[in-house]
Amino acid sequence: MNLSQIEYDKRYLFAMFYDHNGYAEKLFLMKSFNNGKDHYYFRLFLYLPNGKEILLGYLYFFIDENKKESKFIGCCVKNEYRNQGIASLLISSWLLFCLNNNIIDLNTNRKQSKPFLLYLLKKFSFEINNPAIYNTSLNTIYVCQKYESLAKILLFKGEKQREMFEKSTSFQKDNYEIIDNLTADITVKDEVMLDKIYSLNDQNYGYQRALKMHQKYFDHAR
Repeated sequence: MNLSQIEYDKRYLFAMFYDHNGYAEKLFLMKSFNNGKDHYYFRLFLYLPNGKEILLGYLYFFIDENKKESKFIGCCVKNEYRNQGIASLLISSWLLFCLNNNIIDLNTNRKQSKPFLLYLLKKFSFEINNPAIYNTSLNTIYVCQKYESLAKILLFKGEKQREMFEKSTSFQKDNYEIIDNLTADITVKDEVMLDKIYSLNDQNYGYQRALKMHQKYFDHAR
């Protein structure tokens, strides 16, 4: 899909899936104009037999065609539809759309509030400019996993960063669990920082992983 062909406030079907009940899930690309800037969105909807449309999740981002740059702004999945791969699907769609349109400089805007989203972005080869700082900064957050748990478990290096996160909307509206230290049934999966820009380091790896995630979601939904 060419960027020049996208009209404001119009839905463009990007992908279509079917869940285990045979209900259609449609992923749309949209563009709007807000505060002097073009905003792009991916929105995933579920369609029930009665015709009702349910928004499952969305991702939004900026694009600068002249700089061949796109900035990830944020992503949200409704509580009852989490842990189904929707966030990874939306991130994959953003990567595929941008790279297919020669938008090759992909990064996050600096302000990010969801550690788990940064963890997912890292799986697509996003990283901060100097990863060595994870070892020295008190703002480092360890993303952990507990055996047979779907909770998003976090271990904070610095108490100030922990206190700030506990007061955030992201913490209050998601299933994050904060721990004081590691135990035998908890492992560290990765480390992230909320105050740094994450950029795509390996375009080919990110693109191929995005293709695989689209297929994985299709197979899971089917």
